[in-house]
Amino acid sequence: MSARPLASTSANPNPFSPDFGQVPDALVGRDNLLADLYEGLDAGPGDSRYTSIVLGVRGSGKTVVLTEAERHAAACGRHLANAL
Repeated sequence: MSARPLASTSANPNPFSPDFGQVPDALVGRDNLLADLYEGLDAGPGDSRYTSIVLGVRGSGKTVVLTEAERHAAACGRHLANAL
């Protein structure tokens, strides 16, 4: 059994290109998720969305979503605590 490279330069290149939390130019398909996070943060500790767990497979944008939530919180004068 021979070892294969993780990414190939052939006709079928690996589509996963990790940016490791770098916010892309456009966050596509995250509007509802971010709106829920923002509303929970704005409502405060009494809201069920105030404390959230963000789960997803590798490369799905978890760090980007948390970065955006942190920016929103900072704009509102709050600080988020991350547990990685």
